[in-house]
Amino acid sequence: MYSEIGRFVRENRPHPVNGVRIKTIIGKQGTVTGASYTQNALANVKNAIVIHSDYSKDKGGYTGDASRLVEITDITVAGLSGIADNVYDILVNPKAISGWTFSGITVKGNSRSCSGEPSDVKC
Repeated sequence: MYSEIGRFVRENRPHPVNGVRIKTIIGKQGTVTGASYTQNALANVKNAIVIHSDYSKDKGGYTGDASRLVEITDITVAGLSGIADNVYDILVNPKAISGWTFSGITVKGNSRSCSGEPSDVKC
């Protein structure tokens, strides 16, 4: 399992590909929990928020088929601002997620795509 996890507070991220990113590897089991991204600013990133549970190491990319083997729980994104090509890129299995809190997201960009996210997360 791979994820960029932790507590990111008041971090400026100029020009990376992704702002907030969590990805899990298909075929692996585990839990991603307690990641908190608070008061972060993005500058011209490709994707502001990326959460995927369909990464294939063999293919070196996403498969489009979200796994339920890794639970993604208690994720907080609060106060995310800036500019991105796409605000959301989320593909997860709805049976393996819970406790996500998104608030104060003022990133300017295209909505893009979301699938499987909790009902209270508005893409």
